[in-house]
Amino acid sequence: MGKKGKGRHRGRGGGGGGGGGGGGGGGGGGVGGDRGGGGSGGGGPGMGRRGSDARAQQAAAAAAAISGIATRLGFGCTVNVGGGMPPQMEFLMACTDGDVARLKGNAIVMGAVVCEASLDRVRNRLYLTMKSLTIVTALGMTPLFCAVLDGQEITVKYFLDKGADPNKKDAEGFAPLHEAAKIGNVGIARLLLSKGASVDVSSSEGTPLHVAASNGKSSIVLILLEHHANPNVMTPDCYTPLTAVLSATPEIVNESECLKCMKLLIKAGAHYKLATPDTPLEIATRNGLTECVAYLLEISTVVRLSEHDKGSDGDRKSKLKLHGGKAFEEGDYAGAIIFYTEAMKLDPADATLYSNRSLCHLRSGAAQEALLDANDCIKLKPEWTKGYYRKGCAHMALKEYEEACTAFMAGTKLDPLSDEMQNAFWEAAKAMKNEYMAGRRVSSVD
Repeated sequence: MGKKGKGRHRGRGGGGGGGGGGGGGGGGGGVGGDRGGGGSGGGGPGMGRRGSDARAQQAAAAAAAISGIATRLGFGCTVNVGGGMPPQMEFLMACTDGDVARLKGNAIVMGAVVCEASLDRVRNRLYLTMKSLTIVTALGMTPLFCAVLDGQEITVKYFLDKGADPNKKDAEGFAPLHEAAKIGNVGIARLLLSKGASVDVSSSEGTPLHVAASNGKSSIVLILLEHHANPNVMTPDCYTPLTAVLSATPEIVNESECLKCMKLLIKAGAHYKLATPDTPLEIATRNGLTECVAYLLEISTVVRLSEHDKGSDGDRKSKLKLHGGKAFEEGDYAGAIIFYTEAMKLDPADATLYSNRSLCHLRSGAAQEALLDANDCIKLKPEWTKGYYRKGCAHMALKEYEEACTAFMAGTKLDPLSDEMQNAFWEAAKAMKNEYMAGRRVSSVD
């Protein structure tokens, strides 16, 4: 991370596309040969039906990842379905036989046990045992790590379901979640966290939250904070996630993403006045981040006014709420969010504040944050229909139409006479139907 002007460039290849697809009709299928190769190959009329088999897709993707790992170790990886093994199959043969010596020696495999990975070439399914998942490259990367690095979500799920360790670090001390945070893969990050990945796992560059922030991955920042990542933990060189994103070069993080990350971190309790040795405001000013400077000054002013208000907490909350409403009417949604957030500190149980802030987030394009506030609103006041309406609107913005229908239906049950809720429900139902029909049309194409 380090000073401004430095970025995280670990020389081992970037994330991105998956391994290549093999071809083959008849008895066929296979493991793709070249990393980065595209899609599945040819095949007979039955190929369309095979796409509906989720297990086959998952296994094929896992096979593609293994071919990528083989390539990293210096081997080609193809399947000869015509009888006999080509020389390129040496890698998988060695895996099957458990012959570590054939995998280019300890300098590459680093003493890991590689065995019992077998390929059923007829069904094109890869079966892995726990020992198979311990293969390690010269950089200490497991198959799971390689799949994360290559952005192969299906393969990551496959390995995790087979028992791969989501916290196994590479030789440089980075965990798979660090890599998911760096490339900004939301699906993989959620998978890792759902399987027990440590949200605050450390490295020389900090936690995954540091990595996500310093690379401007606001969606990952949000997910990590949802899983209670510490927004104030420091790296060995005294960077917090907030100062990390403000210190990132514009080539890596543009100011728009920087501002998104900063707002999320501050909302989660990041210390925006802490000097390490420079304050976030000083860093933002030095780096010419005008929007970030304006936000930091604005929130500092609001907090200062709140702290010097001599009235009761109730009076101060009312004033902040009033200021929030005024800012909203003027279209200043960011300012309104600040006022509502400060009011929540005085009364964290006021469901109206969460409802209002949810709407502000929605108007500013932050649908995930709007959904979080809507859920909090419902928890605080489950009999109030407004929370369900806000939740449904957030799901609509996220194109999660089934969830939106559920939320609007829950609100309709509470208030059957609400035209607003009924209209919203039918709009969501129509969107869900259109999405389903569009999916059917796509799946019917040969």
